[in-house]
Amino acid sequence: MTEKFECKGYWYLPSDPDNTIAGILTYIPNESIKLELIGTFEKSTTIGIITFDKRTSIDIILGITSDAHKISLINCHPGGGSYNLSCSFPITRFSIQYCLDGIHIENFKDKIFSWSDITISELTTWCYPAALESVYGFSEKDKINKISVSVNTDESKKPIISVDVNNLTTLNLKKDVHFNGSEHHLNPTFKQSTFLQIQKSNKSSISDFLSDIYLFEKFMSLASLSTIKVANISLYDEENYQELDNKEKIFHQIELFYVQRGVETVKTKELDFLISFSQIQDIFPEIIRKWYSDTSEIIPIRAHLIQSVKNKNVFDSTDFLIVIQAIEGFCIRFRKEQSLTKELEDLLNEFKDVDKVKLLESEIKSAVDSRHYYSHFMNKSKKPNTLDGLELYILTKKLRILLICCLLNFIGIENKRINKLLNESNNSKLE
Repeated sequence: MTEKFECKGYWYLPSDPDNTIAGILTYIPNESIKLELIGTFEKSTTIGIITFDKRTSIDIILGITSDAHKISLINCHPGGGSYNLSCSFPITRFSIQYCLDGIHIENFKDKIFSWSDITISELTTWCYPAALESVYGFSEKDKINKISVSVNTDESKKPIISVDVNNLTTLNLKKDVHFNGSEHHLNPTFKQSTFLQIQKSNKSSISDFLSDIYLFEKFMSLASLSTIKVANISLYDEENYQELDNKEKIFHQIELFYVQRGVETVKTKELDFLISFSQIQDIFPEIIRKWYSDTSEIIPIRAHLIQSVKNKNVFDSTDFLIVIQAIEGFCIRFRKEQSLTKELEDLLNEFKDVDKVKLLESEIKSAVDSRHYYSHFMNKSKKPNTLDGLELYILTKKLRILLICCLLNFIGIENKRINKLLNESNNSKLE
């Protein structure tokens, strides 16, 4: 989903396959999916400007591209058009929510897919694949005279880890190795990576997979204290394959495209993780099951944390409110509803053995007064401990560390390990 593409083809409605319209589909990552048709699906040849402007949304548009790809466009909304009275046909445009390359479907909720392979750029760094093996040969003078790079194909097919998060869904972290021999083998390269595979025990819909992918994105966002988005999504139907002479099945890849929202435009040069896979590998199954189980209770709190760690050029009071409200919500849902002062005091006591959790009594008063002042626009004289500017920014960073501890505790990490994770991380959000 990270590369722009454009394809030409014929497009039609599932209910009227004989009425094909020529057009161009354009995908611009993080921006839009647009379909421009030379004509209209309406059969009337006397379309006026008024009726043309009142077109309704279309659930599914199917297409065949010039390179014989089957395309399904889902949730197609009129995106403006033009009609020249001196011309016999209009130009119609649609804004598309989802695009499937490789299959024709009749309904977005059709349960036809068996598994999905998902590429997340940061996942390889977070969980090292160790798919390549390098062997160095030395001469008698202890100089390297031979380097061999090999791949154990049997081992590379095995998951790094596999977790049944519920009765329907299994998450696999898997290795991948790509070899590029280049022209004339002058610049051969190996590339190894880690990708996420989601398997379903029963055939599932696109929305089922997107829900699971969304949760893993948020888990990776917590692990990196950054906004993580998938790079590519491939869906597979276990009945859609080509069988070779040796009975090996080659399953047809179906790519899913959609416009991702909330992608960071400001990126740090290097990602320092709060948690790496190697640090939690022994408890990863329990953690990820917890993450996928209590979704309804933790959704708004998790969303506020992810929002609070987005890289921004400017800090303002809303950044403080996002963090303090998430802490309040956590206490109300998972601890005890009481005054904000008492909630902060209890959390500080709960995480007193975590080195980076440090709030003075005066800072608790400032957090409470600032919360009420910025939420309700009260007279500042009534909330004398209210902070702003750099002082509010520093307080927000301290509160965010407390919120991070709350979430790590929620998914089953004990304080001793939380302390170790925070102390070993070089993430700037923990400074």
